[in-house]
Amino acid sequence: IDVGANCGEFTVFAAKRLPQGKVYAFEPVTKHVDKLKRNLRLNGFHNVEIFQTGLSDKRGEANIYGQNIPFSDGTIHRGLETLYPMNERQDFVETVPLISLDEIVGQKGIGPIHVMKIDVEGAELSVLKGARKTLESNKPVLFLELSRVTCQAAGYQSEDIVSYLKKVGYECQTIGYDGTTQRLLPDRVQEFQNIVCYANP
Repeated sequence: IDVGANCGEFTVFAAKRLPQGKVYAFEPVTKHVDKLKRNLRLNGFHNVEIFQTGLSDKRGEANIYGQNIPFSDGTIHRGLETLYPMNERQDFVETVPLISLDEIVGQKGIGPIHVMKIDVEGAELSVLKGARKTLESNKPVLFLELSRVTCQAAGYQSEDIVSYLKKVGYECQTIGYDGTTQRLLPDRVQEFQNIVCYANP
């Protein structure tokens, strides 16, 4: 499951390595979906199903926003859309549908699910809450981006994600720049980091 698939960097990586099964890619922004479809065509992959929707803990709609002014280094990143406008990300992009992963999995009969990557610029906690049944029944390995700035824009702290995952039976580890991992405790969360989480046996 690729949540926040954007133009497909992780989706293509996974699709290339799957001997069987499928990648389910979730991306709500139309321009990214168009690029994702093109990348799949160019690579000849037919083992990917795309859902043009955002994931949350309930069904609904929300506005999504993109970058309108450069970062401090003068660059602009066109792939950082968020449901939670902040600082340099306040340009309205489009209104997108929202649904929970648990609902999609139930409707489509998806499973077993082995791996989930989640990078949704602050919406990570609501995605996880809407996937609780899926996490508890499938126990997939989770890869997440944790950013204090985007979490705070969404109204919670990065530590809340670690605490929630612990409550549903997961242990989190931070991924170092050299690829090594180290156990992550709620009081050791940094401003920005990538984490991997495993369900307790």
